[in-house]
Amino acid sequence: MNRISTPQGNLASMIGKPLSMARSVLFCLASFLISSQAVAECSHGKGFACWFVISHCAIAGVTGDRNAYANCVSLASNNWCTECIVPGPADPNCPPGSGMQGGVCLPVSAVFGLKGASLPGYVGRSVAPNADGRLELLGIDQAGRIAHNWQSGGAGLFQPSSYPFPGSVSAAGFPVMVMRLDGRLEVLVASRSGLITRSAQLAPNVNWGDWTTISQRRFAPSGVAAGVSPDDQLVVAAIDAAGYLWTSQEQNGVWSQWQQLGSEKFKAVPVMASNADGRLEIFGVSTNGALMHAWQTGSDGDFTQWQALSQGPFTGVPAVMRNLDQRLEVFASRMDGTLSHAWQVAPNGGWSNEAPTPGTHKFDPAMNINQDGTLSVFVVGVNDQAVWTRRQAQPNGSWDDWKSLGGVVKSAPAVGRNADGSLQVFAVGQDGMVWSSRQESPSATTWKQWMRLGLVSAGL
Repeated sequence: MNRISTPQGNLASMIGKPLSMARSVLFCLASFLISSQAVAECSHGKGFACWFVISHCAIAGVTGDRNAYANCVSLASNNWCTECIVPGPADPNCPPGSGMQGGVCLPVSAVFGLKGASLPGYVGRSVAPNADGRLELLGIDQAGRIAHNWQSGGAGLFQPSSYPFPGSVSAAGFPVMVMRLDGRLEVLVASRSGLITRSAQLAPNVNWGDWTTISQRRFAPSGVAAGVSPDDQLVVAAIDAAGYLWTSQEQNGVWSQWQQLGSEKFKAVPVMASNADGRLEIFGVSTNGALMHAWQTGSDGDFTQWQALSQGPFTGVPAVMRNLDQRLEVFASRMDGTLSHAWQVAPNGGWSNEAPTPGTHKFDPAMNINQDGTLSVFVVGVNDQAVWTRRQAQPNGSWDDWKSLGGVVKSAPAVGRNADGSLQVFAVGQDGMVWSSRQESPSATTWKQWMRLGLVSAGL
């Protein structure tokens, strides 16, 4: 029972590695359930079976055989699991009607579980979607060790307990996750020794590889920023002990020399975001409290000198997201606890003046985009320590009033987007555990009750 033949092809032969007898039996049962004409809708059983079979496609990715990976996914999605798969978006780098999955172009119906959140180049702090749409969550315990938890399937349930990250380093700042063009997540973090280290998934949606050090250059223990260019060039930024920002770029496994970006100094590491044309832009708060930004002059190009979006004074780490029309929008915390934002007046273009928002908050803001194309921003209230959110009234437009999501938390929020398009917010509760709330449905204004996850963290 270790081979399943169908009129469309032999899926098991594409997996590339022999399965154990027990896994073979499960694989046969899952394949039978998927292909059964009696199961036309995506029931819980069929949903799990589809997830089980598709997860085995990643084994082909470990061997480096992208064609086998693509064929496996295409068969599972097009022939069996149509009802359980969220169609992904088209990709400008692929033929019309195709999307990117596992580094290759497939029919849009085969690019499963993306919903715009797990596109290559996605950057997330603490939470990010896998290529199949399942969220991956990172935390740091009191000893500085990285732990992670992840959703087990389409229902969005996380593991009952967290797990130490393989070969975990002692982190000095919060890790950042990026998605490479082949669909693999990659984690970068500044260690307590000041070295920038990284770990990447062995294949999309599967286990993680060993930690490696980018270089022997040491930086301040304040975190790392990262971004991915359209041709999969990874750009990393970190600040030194004096507060200056340095950048290095990797392409085809080779890192460039570290270069100092201007003469501006920073207390906290900035963040990166991608413009509509793929050029990376960096945002940070300088030591004098100004909201600064710099951008690449061309794809994979050098960065400009720093320019001030506003003199502030600001504090902390900004949050940046692209609007539905591809204009970047940035939120940053002022020293008085208020939140301000600015936005590009056109994709890849200039910026508006700073605009304040009502109310006060603490910790850094977080952002994400709803399924309907509206942006949402999340903060923590000063007095009630609850998580509050505000969203656009319509895509690319003005903003509604603040709404409390409840909870009593002691960390900045982190927000991810699920495979079905619903947003999910995470924060550390008073008990030191990570708690989570999720939209009742994609783009909904109502949220589910807070639930405690099996992840202990000092922050997100």
